[in-house]
Amino acid sequence: MNTIDAAPTTASPTSASRSGSSTPDSLTTDQADEYARWFRVLGDGTRVHILNVVARAGRPLTVGEIVDEVGKSRSTVSNHLRLLAREQYVFTETDGVRTLVTANETCMTALPAAAAAIMGVTVTSP
Repeated sequence: MNTIDAAPTTASPTSASRSGSSTPDSLTTDQADEYARWFRVLGDGTRVHILNVVARAGRPLTVGEIVDEVGKSRSTVSNHLRLLAREQYVFTETDGVRTLVTANETCMTALPAAAAAIMGVTVTSP
């Protein structure tokens, strides 16, 4: 079992997990800034909706499928996907003329770990 205690090394929600002591450390300024970026990306309802659609799909989705599901323009969805991909909430892959989008499942553990680190508590993985 890993103890999550907030020590990311890269700018993505996938890097928050690491083994450590049972008492969480204070956040460094860099960690606080990094976590703020992660949560800032989720500060828009359309992005959260897009992430939910992609995560629930259980398979790669095309941008067109996401557009149909969320009811926003292709340019709006593409812009939001770019921001989600930059922080690695989603992965994109070019397949000919279309782009396939998948959710980064590591976020399921990294985001709660980041929230726990911010609140000064330790989260233990199942």
